[in-house]
Amino acid sequence: MVLLIAAVVPMSGPLAVASSGVPASADTGTLRISAVFDDGSALPDTALVRINDVDAGATDASGAATVAWSAGQANVSVILPSLAKGSASATVVAGETTDVRVVLFDGEDTYEPSTLTMDELVNGGVDAATPSVTLRFRRESDRAVVPMASVQMVTLETPADPEQDLTALFGVAPDGAVVATDVPKLTGVLASLSSSEATLTVQAVDAAGLSYAEEVSFAPGLFRVTVALQAPSSKPGLPLAGVPVAVRFGTVDTTMTTDDAGRLVLDHVPTGPVTVGASVFVDGLWFGGAAEFTAAANGALTLTMRAPADVLAGVAPWNLTTDGAASADRATSSGEHDVKLRQDHAAARANTLNVFAPQAANVDATSAAENVPQVRSATATVPKGTSQIILGYQVQSAEYPQNVEARSRYNDTWGVSLLGPAGQNLFSISRSVNSQLTTPPIWRFDPFNGGITGGINQYIDVSALTADSAAVVTLTVTATNIGAPGGKTKVSADLSSASSTLAINGIRKDRVPQPATGRSDRFSIPRPGAANTFQRTFDVDYSKAANVTATRAKVELLDASNNVLQTVTDAAVGEPEVTQVDADTLRVRATFGGGAQSNVVGTPPPADSIRYRVTLTGQRTNGTAVTSPAQLSEEFHPLWRMPDGFDRYSTRDPGGDDWASQQTYDWLVSNRQLVTRINDISGEHGRNIGHQTHLEGRDIDLFHVYRFPNNPQFNGTVNFYRLVEDTQAALTGNAESRDRVAAWVTQTRARFSALIADDDVQRIYYAIGRSITGKGAAAPALQQGWARTLLETGSYTNAAGQTVNLGTGAWPDAGNAKMRYNVVHDNHFHLTLVE
Repeated sequence: MVLLIAAVVPMSGPLAVASSGVPASADTGTLRISAVFDDGSALPDTALVRINDVDAGATDASGAATVAWSAGQANVSVILPSLAKGSASATVVAGETTDVRVVLFDGEDTYEPSTLTMDELVNGGVDAATPSVTLRFRRESDRAVVPMASVQMVTLETPADPEQDLTALFGVAPDGAVVATDVPKLTGVLASLSSSEATLTVQAVDAAGLSYAEEVSFAPGLFRVTVALQAPSSKPGLPLAGVPVAVRFGTVDTTMTTDDAGRLVLDHVPTGPVTVGASVFVDGLWFGGAAEFTAAANGALTLTMRAPADVLAGVAPWNLTTDGAASADRATSSGEHDVKLRQDHAAARANTLNVFAPQAANVDATSAAENVPQVRSATATVPKGTSQIILGYQVQSAEYPQNVEARSRYNDTWGVSLLGPAGQNLFSISRSVNSQLTTPPIWRFDPFNGGITGGINQYIDVSALTADSAAVVTLTVTATNIGAPGGKTKVSADLSSASSTLAINGIRKDRVPQPATGRSDRFSIPRPGAANTFQRTFDVDYSKAANVTATRAKVELLDASNNVLQTVTDAAVGEPEVTQVDADTLRVRATFGGGAQSNVVGTPPPADSIRYRVTLTGQRTNGTAVTSPAQLSEEFHPLWRMPDGFDRYSTRDPGGDDWASQQTYDWLVSNRQLVTRINDISGEHGRNIGHQTHLEGRDIDLFHVYRFPNNPQFNGTVNFYRLVEDTQAALTGNAESRDRVAAWVTQTRARFSALIADDDVQRIYYAIGRSITGKGAAAPALQQGWARTLLETGSYTNAAGQTVNLGTGAWPDAGNAKMRYNVVHDNHFHLTLVE
């Protein structure tokens, strides 16, 4: 890996040590700050003092600072740039001195809170022929741009492509922006991607030595799509000027208006799904048009405005032509039949509802030719006086899991709609299959069909339509093959009577506090007799007949074979474990708490994938019970406490910080000889514990391989500064110091070479060696990259020409793709295991 270092970053020394803060006045007091590590170790260098998010000075080398500050509450942070930080609160009293003790925590990834923006990003996409790529870090507190001094690392990743190290293609511009220095090569990389979603992750350092690490996601490619509304043959004079059109693509979700010709233009449409919909009410009828497709080139969309008669006549809903190709010039349709729904008198008597026979109308459609919507429709006559009917639907797709999880261009779309007699929309849903990774209905894996949603019931209130007479409704399903060679997608739907039933329509997991890319798909399973510290919940969407009330929920934890590991929750609605969110949603606890303890044996872990099975119980108005069919959640990944018997260092996080995947647990058991002291793996449920990664139970932070003398507490930051001191001494000819640095190189190489040879190890992050200005006139300065240079070559020459040769020769694994270096890992090394 080649690192572009645009400037020398002084990491030690530039922090001016003085009494500072705000000018003294009658309204100011004094904060007397002392800072130490959590293990009692003294700070090895000066540190930044920040009060209420404002830089307020620096400590001296002993961790002490005196700061004048305005009276009132003060949140005091002490930051050893990129290595450690801590905070404490105090109340400043005018005219008085207040002592504040701040404890810094060793071993955390110390990045500045920030966001990353890209100048060239438009609507969530980047033009394939962009002449530049400009990335800027913005401070989280005030959104101000922070100039960078050097680039540590730039990587590109998509759900379908392996991570690529692009650091050599980026540098720092004069204004401190991180910019692409080889745009043609970068755009060539973007053009080769298999996925419609890409993420750039950037790590950089500012002039004060503070580290920033964030990511920006985008769609590679921007296009123009013209949209033209078209009148159907049943109403050739349909007015199409000034029609509101709902459009959604990329980060755009808005309504536009057609011009006098019934047209509009969508500019800067990123690669990915596009949804367009419009409706017009004329002469007592609604005419509607809807399309969902994937933008992959400039194109023209014709949207036909259809009434129910047009739908049944097989009029194509939309037509898309793209540069160099035509598609969707027709739709296949059947559904000219009219199904007369029969009244179920027995059910009517039982429920005082006028209902019709179950599954009286059903339709299904399967994707076929590329960009040709497959449309199937049927009508149903709902008897006079009917209050509710059930629209049931389910979807299956062979695009899942491979193409969907890769966010590939094979992003089929499907839809279900129900129209009233005048074409009014009674229900509609449309999705692209990729979206169902996170948007309900969430995919579940089926070994025969790929992805399935399971049966979903939607209760439709038709009382207004049938108050005076029977009503004819039109049920339509649509499935469209997007991108061709992928597997088929099928949607089925039916209409039936609204009997006294209760059904689960979807299970939505909560979000865990973690970076935006986190999928919240890890659930920590405690050992027997223990409970979770942080609880997780599901929002259970359900439908029911009007005379049914949901009364109870049960949640069971299942292994990969759907065997029950344990019932987690079985409680009545209204108890703490089960709360009513709205009329058709319950929030149920999915973890162990409220007195419930785990009895799942996790030594060793019994599963690497889990599901939850949810069942609802209800009561009819006549007092009889009704139970919903059980519904399975999407697949999740469990986290387990790491194996016993490993030494630890630094402090522990609430909820635990040793949660590991099954594979990581097994790897640790098998590779104890390669493991030093462990700081942390993952927080409970993969929650954010101060790292950019550590979300999946496969990232491990460890103490250095070599421990320098005068570090009794196994403090990683102190250990690094002992390396600094010995390297500086070795540059001036101190033989003992040179021998210790040589031992650090030799032992670290041996351990890392063994890890590199392990196929289960994906990445190793370690010290690059921050820039160090000498303490005192005799101490040599070290330029950024010195630690990496020593490790890889066995020698180092600083800017003043001072040289140390350790006699170790070059490391055969220097430059190995598994190795990464940055200043955040100067004080520990990090392993990422393969998934």
